[in-house]
Amino acid sequence: MLRPQSRFSLVVFAGLAAFICSGCLVSINDYAADEPSAAAGSPEQPEGGQAGTGAVEPSAGGGGSPAVDLPEGGAAGAPPAGPRCGDDSVDDGEECDDGNRDTESCTYGETSCVVCNAQCKEQPGAASYCGDETTDVAAGEGCDDGDKNDTGPGSCSDACAAVQTCGDGEKQGTENCDDGALNGTDNNCDRACGVPWLVDAAAAAGGNGKSWETAFQKLETAISAANANGGGELWVKAGTYLGSTYFRTPLPALALVDNVRIYGGFAGGEKLLGERDWYTNKTILSTGSHNVVLASHVVVDGFWIESGNASDDYAAGGNNDFVTQGGGIYGENVQDVVLRNLVVQKNRGFTGGGGMFVKNSSVIVRNTLFDANTAGPAGSPGLDAVGGSLEIYDSKFVNHGYALGAGALGVSGSLLKIENTDFFGNTDSFEGPVVLTAVSGTARITNALFSNNIGPLKAGYPDGSGTHWGDVSASNAVWVTDDSKVLLTNITFYKNEVPDLTPEQPDVRGGAGTSLKNAFVYHRYGGTATVGVTAESSCSDQWSPGGDEPIESDRDGDGFQELYLNPLSSCVGSADNTAADLAGLAWKKLTTQESDCLDSGQVDAGKHYAPIAASGPCAN
Repeated sequence: MLRPQSRFSLVVFAGLAAFICSGCLVSINDYAADEPSAAAGSPEQPEGGQAGTGAVEPSAGGGGSPAVDLPEGGAAGAPPAGPRCGDDSVDDGEECDDGNRDTESCTYGETSCVVCNAQCKEQPGAASYCGDETTDVAAGEGCDDGDKNDTGPGSCSDACAAVQTCGDGEKQGTENCDDGALNGTDNNCDRACGVPWLVDAAAAAGGNGKSWETAFQKLETAISAANANGGGELWVKAGTYLGSTYFRTPLPALALVDNVRIYGGFAGGEKLLGERDWYTNKTILSTGSHNVVLASHVVVDGFWIESGNASDDYAAGGNNDFVTQGGGIYGENVQDVVLRNLVVQKNRGFTGGGGMFVKNSSVIVRNTLFDANTAGPAGSPGLDAVGGSLEIYDSKFVNHGYALGAGALGVSGSLLKIENTDFFGNTDSFEGPVVLTAVSGTARITNALFSNNIGPLKAGYPDGSGTHWGDVSASNAVWVTDDSKVLLTNITFYKNEVPDLTPEQPDVRGGAGTSLKNAFVYHRYGGTATVGVTAESSCSDQWSPGGDEPIESDRDGDGFQELYLNPLSSCVGSADNTAADLAGLAWKKLTTQESDCLDSGQVDAGKHYAPIAASGPCAN
């Protein structure tokens, strides 16, 4: 860079260089273009000064050169004319030239583009569009939640405009309140913009349900209050609630109404739903009849539902309208039902569905234990579903005994999906633990465990009369009674057998529509894996002294054994990746081994578990 006092020399040199090199490809302008926008080496202009006056202040120390007249129209320090970056002409050595030296962004709405940078080179431009998870206020966006853009409550619309709804801090429409960011974090306004009604069985009578100190004493009172307001949320403190509303019988039952969400498991005093411990703070629903009668658009979460009795005794007494199914939970023609964080135990349904019976309904069950429910001469003691749709996730069916129908789960005519669910110790049922008939569409059972279940032992009745059941068409785990489409993927079958019973019932019995893939089958006494079903990409281990035994371990502390593959088992890395992927199993984030190493490479056969501790990939 030239010194300030050499400005006269710069002008003379620039003119001479332009004359001599007027045809050169490289000129002094190419170097001047890399300098700051002020004239190279020129002193700062005086306040109010104008370029081109020819007046130059002497430099500090008195060594400045005298004033010099510039060519007409010339600017102080301006480079001579010639090819340069930013002249809107693409010259040799340039990839582009858009007439300026700014690096611009893509036009709003473009997901990608190529722009011309300050060195006249092409580069990817910075993009801004609805769906990029960055709110571009200058472009008029009110929000941007990426690929989750929708029009649901509290969300961002497809046009990246904020949806004015619950949580925006403004009370609108049918909202009872709207505390904005506080919704669901205190007792003033719940997550649906309504005040949660509080219930405590130990509270004094006459409460208004607006605080734990003035909580409703009866759950039915809170349900009525919510119903009068078009629905709402109920928080229920630990205790036992007997129910007093009626359902086709003079016996007590707890009948829900549409649009009500009830949450149990509170100690009292909580201000956040997440502060409760539903398993420790036992909130029991036990009416002696149908414990819970469902309605549409309801949530039942955090309860122990026990000792309900839909018995034949009531119907025999002249109550012809009494329903002898669903002692724990009953629902018919109800939609959008969520049942979550429940223990459904020791309930009875005389003609099935001791734990739960649903008909022509859409129901989702999550993290629920069905335990030791019973039935009479028909149906399943656990859960019976007829028509509609049923989805079951992360649940368990255990300890169901004698039944003339399905031992744990019977489904007829329903759309069915089951994931991450265990069936353990369901014994002595006429048809087997899980029985599927005329299912709608394709029923899918993925990542499940069937352990120590037993199908038919003796025909007849509980007194043991009758003939041997060994030749009855049934199963020790799953029986698809017709050619319905049923896809079972990554299932573990473990010790579903009876010593010295010949012929032994299979783990899976099915028809032309039944498909079993990536299964792990283990027998100790020589049981049968399948009848009428081809097991694809599956693996079978037979007990032998010193063999590669599976490992039973309750590592998550829920009181039930997980079943892990022995690292030396031939079933490690033996299954089909595509089948697991199509079933939606995120197997690379899960494990089949007690070490918690993550499945990798070729998928393992059988059920996968979430690792308890962080670990790297397994060394298959």
